Amino acid sequence: MLDRPSVRNLLSRADLIGLARRKARSYDQESVRRSDVEDYKTKGWTVSRTGAQSAVMTRAKSHDVLLEDRVWNLLWQMQFPSMSGAGGAFVEVSEASESVTSQVDVMAADDDLCLAIECKSALARGRRPAFQQELAKHSAVRAPLARAINAQGGKASKRTVVLVLWTNNALLSANDRVRAREQNVVLLNEADLEYYETLVHHLGPAARYQFLAELIPGKAIPGLEIRVPALKSKMGAYECYTFSIAPDYLLKVAYVAHRSSRDSDIDTYQRMVVRSRLKKIAGYICSGPDAMFPTNIVINFEKPSTSRRPFVAFEKARQEEGAEGATFGWLTLRPAYKSAWIIDGQHRLYAYSYVGADVASRSRLSVLAFVGLPGRVQQKLFVDINAEQKSVKRNLLLELHPDIHRGDDDLKWRTKAIISKAIQELNDDVDSPLFDRIQLATTPKTDTRCITLTSLFAALEKPGFFTYSARGNQIVTPGPFWGPTDDKIIGRTTAVLNCWFAEVQAAVPDWWAAGAAEGGGLAMNDGVSIAVDVLRSVTEHLDQGRVKLAELSSPELTNRLRPWAVALAGYFAEMTDDHRRQFRQLRGNQGHATGLRHAQRSIQLAFPDFQPEGLAEFLEREKANTNDAAMARIVDIERQLCRVVIGGLRAQYGIEEDAWWYHGVPTRIRTAAALLQQEDRNRRGAQENYLDFIDYREVIHYNWPLLGDILAPGKQNQNKATRTHWMTSVNEIRKIAAHGSSAAWVSFEQLDELTDRLTWLKGLSVPAAVPGFRADLSQRDEG
Repeated sequence: MLDRPSVRNLLSRADLIGLARRKARSYDQESVRRSDVEDYKTKGWTVSRTGAQSAVMTRAKSHDVLLEDRVWNLLWQMQFPSMSGAGGAFVEVSEASESVTSQVDVMAADDDLCLAIECKSALARGRRPAFQQELAKHSAVRAPLARAINAQGGKASKRTVVLVLWTNNALLSANDRVRAREQNVVLLNEADLEYYETLVHHLGPAARYQFLAELIPGKAIPGLEIRVPALKSKMGAYECYTFSIAPDYLLKVAYVAHRSSRDSDIDTYQRMVVRSRLKKIAGYICSGPDAMFPTNIVINFEKPSTSRRPFVAFEKARQEEGAEGATFGWLTLRPAYKSAWIIDGQHRLYAYSYVGADVASRSRLSVLAFVGLPGRVQQKLFVDINAEQKSVKRNLLLELHPDIHRGDDDLKWRTKAIISKAIQELNDDVDSPLFDRIQLATTPKTDTRCITLTSLFAALEKPGFFTYSARGNQIVTPGPFWGPTDDKIIGRTTAVLNCWFAEVQAAVPDWWAAGAAEGGGLAMNDGVSIAVDVLRSVTEHLDQGRVKLAELSSPELTNRLRPWAVALAGYFAEMTDDHRRQFRQLRGNQGHATGLRHAQRSIQLAFPDFQPEGLAEFLEREKANTNDAAMARIVDIERQLCRVVIGGLRAQYGIEEDAWWYHGVPTRIRTAAALLQQEDRNRRGAQENYLDFIDYREVIHYNWPLLGDILAPGKQNQNKATRTHWMTSVNEIRKIAAHGSSAAWVSFEQLDELTDRLTWLKGLSVPAAVPGFRADLSQRDEG
């Protein structure tokens, strides 16, 4: 028989003010006698200040104490009404024969729930061998804590118990995370802590609702079901409701269009919700009875799973005759945490967290609410509204895909959500070569975390991995990564990429580990994208056989691809330091194509039947060394262009006192050429030798009546830029040919283009002077 259970050391805020001051510091502080100062110094304490009889000593908190104190202080700033005192909280459940006490590091409770947080910290990053035991021990607290917390105060409704395991420097495996989900224990880490600390700095106590929305999304909030008068109408193709509601109510159920700390964009969120702006709006709210917001807060209520009642229900009321376009009735809200996404108006809403509960409960906000708005439409609204003020990072939008497009009816958006989720799982998987190597919108770039979600997403999104062909939203021919469910597809995608990059990492561990640091260049955007494109060409080749890759199980697929991954890894392993540096210099489409072709050629040596489209032509072009041939033609083209242009200018303006130079060449070009001539000490001789190739285009524009008809082929009604675009094209080819170190090559088509231009220019004569043109110089357009 059980006696009445209890929770000890769970105190009200009024009893915790002194403790809050101590926990907010990153150091311990003690006042000691001056005679004990030296003894304290030997234990790592330092003197902060001294008095006549005593001294104040400080010492940095140990990593485990600091973690507990930061978590406790975070919840304190979120203004939970009850929290654990010094030493944590204790749950006692007494039986007739024995008494059992469980200690909880940090506990916080309000009228709706109780958070029990166990903190685990390590000095250095690594695995936790005893994690499963720690998880099981914390999970065992749930039942006695639920009985104890709900036995206090005679509450009519039960408080939800939420268990959290908050770690610092812990590498958790996929199996660890699965076990935590099975035991319904939320896992948070040091990155999450930093995120929520920043969030509470911006939102104040309202961050509590964002925090709870991430911990228990979809969890019904006891006692918050309300009925409000509303108008039901239609906007576009979607039904919506307009009603008025208290801000403190909406704060509890809403969440903002941003990512959680585990895969979030705190920089983007700070731009969207700015603390100074919140305070300014709060000041306006408190300025007097005339303060009001005439525009709607725009929200979307999610549709819950079929096993639950909908979050909203509308009951039509009696309608007056002649009413059109809207239906009056009563809207019942049965809210849950994270059930309403704030699409627009987050500043207006969160400003009420700065004005006090009384004002927030008495005030009213006008709301335009959609229900079950498709994810792509929500995202479009989000982008359209926010992009007007500040551009939204593409990384953030890609991270949002799994939240708002998972299971989308539209195949394109569903696939985007799958790719984004797979990338984020790779980044979170401690056993993956890509673990913590992907820079999400929230995470700062480092030497090792330098592969952006955007670049990897673009590489995976190209056709071939997920679908070969589709008709509308129906897949006709699935790609090798496709499967019966989204989870299966994500599992196949992560399994293949882990297999592919694991072989590369094992072959060149030093190069892979360097990331973007000196000596790196492989585990970066370009290197990883090239490796992914090689994988695509391999799967396309294998899918030409009798057995289709989509028909294989995930283990069978990775086994089929592993020998090819070994071949790619061998190619990277054979690179010298010079080859590695050249590989790192590959940039742009040309450089990417070169890196891809060289890797494909290496794999071809191991698998002679591997003949990806375009490889043979590339090798032929490389063998022909088109760059040298292109440069020879470009030198000739520039010589012929100089002959025609400079000859025409001399004929028009004369050579006395270099009149052709001062009258025929725009001032900007003359100035740049003169500076270069001076720096070069006139080694090239004549002024025209210091003109860049592309400068001639502006000279032609400047002297259009003289040179336009000769050097600007095309229709007379076309503008100057269009008719001289050929020079821009030649200049782009010149850039490729002149920078051979980038391993980019001029194509045979481009080489043919240069040959045609050279032949044309050789056939041109120097133009004769245009009568009267010189007298009209002041009216000329220098563009």
